Order: sequence, then C-alpha cells, then structure tokens
Amino acid sequence: MFTSRELNTFISVAEKMSIKLAAEELNITSPAVCSMIKKLESRINNKLFVFENNKMILTQYGKRIYSLTEGHFHTLRSLEFKMRGDKDIIKVFICEELSFLSSFIANQFNKREKETILTTFIDDSTDLIINDESIIKIDPCNYNIVPTNLFLYLVNDVNSTSRDIFIHKEHAHLINNHLTKMAADGIGKDMDAESKVIVSENITSIVEMVISSLGSAILPHICSVLKCLANSRLELKIKRITPHIPMHVYTHKRIDCEMVKIIFDDIKIK
Repeated sequence: MFTSRELNTFISVAEKMSIKLAAEELNITSPAVCSMIKKLESRINNKLFVFENNKMILTQYGKRIYSLTEGHFHTLRSLEFKMRGDKDIIKVFICEELSFLSSFIANQFNKREKETILTTFIDDSTDLIINDESIIKIDPCNYNIVPTNLFLYLVNDVNSTSRDIFIHKEHAHLINNHLTKMAADGIGKDMDAESKVIVSENITSIVEMVISSLGSAILPHICSVLKCLANSRLELKIKRITPHIPMHVYTHKRIDCEMVKIIFDDIKIK
C-alpha cells in the first residue's frame, strides 16, 4: 500500500543479510529476491550488496540507502498493518549498549501476539524506548517512565568440574564497562582465584557447558537462556552479581505500561 515491493525486498535483505531468510519473510522464492535486488541496483546504477569471505554485506551506498529509508519504511509498514487490522505492532528503540536485549523483547511481545519493529531513531511513532540514560529528548506527557535495573547472574551447576566462566560476546562489554572489580573480587571468592572469563559466540555452547558441569555462565536476568536454566532439573546455583546496570524504559501512552513491567520483571531470583 505505502511501501513498494522493491523497498520491502531491500529492507528485508539488509536486515537479515540472507537471500533465503528474506525470501521466507516475503513469501517468495530466493531467485525472485535476487531478481528484485538486481533490478533495483540497475535502476539506481549502484551496487547495494557484495559478498566478502562468503558473507553478504551492505556496500557503503547500500548502508546510506538503508539509513535513509529504514525508519520511514517501518513506520509505513506499521501503519499498513494497523489499517489491515493485523495484530498489534510495537515500535521499539533500544540504545546500542543494551541492543543484546532485542531478540528477548521481540520474543516476549510475540508471545502476547504483538509484533515488534526495531528502529534506529526516536520519533513520534516510537512506542517503547529502552535506554541506559535517564535524560533523553522526548515529550514526557506522552510517555510513562519505568526506571529499572539490568542485573547479571552467575549460573553454575553445584557439581561443576571447571572454574571457567562463559559469557556471550554480545554481553562481554558489560564485563568491561561495569564488572571489572566484580570479576576480580566477587567471582574469585565464589569460584576460585584462578577463574577466567571466556567470551563465546555461541549461546548454545554456553548452555551446554553449564548443563554438562564444564563451566559457569554470566547472563542477564531477562535472558531467555537463564529462564531455560532456571527451569531445568539440574542443581543450579544462581547468584545475582552487583553492581547493577541502570536501565530506563519509556512506554508510550499507546501501549500498556503494566505489560512492559511484566516483561522486565517476570523472573524473580534472590
């Protein structure tokens, strides 16, 4: 209605960096996606994507086109969904420091039959803002403010045979920025002075290390992996690590503030 097939295809490929995944989302074939991208590149006389080391990436021109169109595209798509009467759409901005929460938040809203659209900037159509700063340029009359804390937890099996502590690469910067002293003092007391933190790129491998008693993990309390571990039958010890990381959640009057509180407070571990 408001967005063209070419723009739909370009945005989908740019966000997934996969012809196959974009085709599945658009419900068309992979050759059709390739054809659409080639036609768009031919029309604008510029390459949008290239392959490096068998990995699809945006060209500099493609990055610029994406940055100029992404926000407007998702706003228009949200309007299309609402006009068609589809399930509710929630437009979400997450600051870079907390971007690792994106998949968790999307899954939680999806369970409540609400689709999320991630945006890279804040405008009047943004429903949910998750920020690590309390002062941002928004109209306070239109938003409820839910200050909260993002705690990290040390999760380990009581029968663990290893002192190694694993953390996902998307969470590792929190160790560097907020937990330097904790890593030296807190973990040293709980585990062993020789404990070392290992950054992993695979959440599955981190889970396997914990459930195989081959190591521990540092996880955010609202991470879906922690929920899986907390509900397992293993003899797991879960200890909250301080200091906490401040987080400020701004919910637009269009969405239910209590629902957002439930999403962030749905796991209570002392």
